[in-house]
Amino acid sequence: MLNVESTFAIQHLTFPSPVGANLEESSSLPSVTVARMQALAVPLLLLALLTTPESSAQPAVNVVPGRCAGCDRTYRLGRFQFVDAMHGWADGFFVVVSGNHISEYGTILHTNDGGKHWAMLKSVETYGVELDPAFWFTGSRGCIAWPVDYDAMDRFICTNDGGRRWRDLPVSLPGTLVHLRFFDSRHGVAAASTSDGARFDVTANGGLTWIDTAVDLAYPDALVFLNPRVGWIAGIRPHDDVIIPRVFSTIDGGETWHAATFPPSTIGNPHDLFFVDSERGWLILWNARKDNARNASVLLQTIDGGHSWKEAPIAAPGGGRRLFQAVRFLSPEVGFVFVTDAGGIAFALATRDGGRTWQKVHLPSVVQSCEIVKNEVWCSSGMDLFQLRPGEAMPASR
Repeated sequence: MLNVESTFAIQHLTFPSPVGANLEESSSLPSVTVARMQALAVPLLLLALLTTPESSAQPAVNVVPGRCAGCDRTYRLGRFQFVDAMHGWADGFFVVVSGNHISEYGTILHTNDGGKHWAMLKSVETYGVELDPAFWFTGSRGCIAWPVDYDAMDRFICTNDGGRRWRDLPVSLPGTLVHLRFFDSRHGVAAASTSDGARFDVTANGGLTWIDTAVDLAYPDALVFLNPRVGWIAGIRPHDDVIIPRVFSTIDGGETWHAATFPPSTIGNPHDLFFVDSERGWLILWNARKDNARNASVLLQTIDGGHSWKEAPIAAPGGGRRLFQAVRFLSPEVGFVFVTDAGGIAFALATRDGGRTWQKVHLPSVVQSCEIVKNEVWCSSGMDLFQLRPGEAMPASR
């Protein structure tokens, strides 16, 4: 029997951008912050227990209960990355809502036992909405960037021995790094947020110096690169009262960008972006309009490298309104879309025919972030990890 925590539900709420702003204001936070408010919503349902038959077959969803040893706050796992099955890194976040005031604290967490126990990197701490540390690890080397309120320059530290020793890099970039991606010890890309919009940055010397260029986005909601040359950056059109999504693609490492096309009247801000190869990708929009309903979510797909997008048809069991949380594919045919229904029930939709048919897989609670670890899809939820194995989670298509 699996340990299952409460299922939390949240609708598409609008919150102000600055920390400590009034919740009654009308401006909207980026979708990551809205997603994190799921952790604070009142449970709508009683605990559900998942049982598995006593056999050699593994369950469809393997739950790894996690705890944060020695943490000064009740952190929850946000974005994470595992360099192998045992060693992983994550941003930990703790959100406090007091009246109309939102406070969010962030740090970096590290595990050496596959997510069962996590420890804080005590030197890293952030305070503020949408100011989580950006990080990336390639084997024993990794880098972390985060803003500090006592210095105009963000902190940027790197390790070459899996986090035992760190060194500061004097990085000077406009704005705050939101996404970070290294391909080896020298070559990497990043996306930053400034008061004037998004920036894209490239380094060829391990982060010592960066080439910085502007991107015509209000905020870099997503950054995905398959290699140093092929990648995508997504956000919304700046200086516009309507939430118009934008995705730019590059095949030359960001020297030039190609703007994507969307179906007419598409609105919504990018919440999750994933590409399985240079041609096939999926995009989740939040705050969209669908079937005359506001605050909906939409799943889009591309088969031409992100040049054009169309809505992905999902005829899943049960129907009804769904909030798409994340999408990950292990191959062009095998993948998962993570969903919460209108009642707060979390589940995954699994396919092994490229999305022509889907099978519903129940989850213990709402996922926060998902990544591919070896041949599995792992998702964070609270301090726990859900591990989905395609063989068990996907019966024959119907």
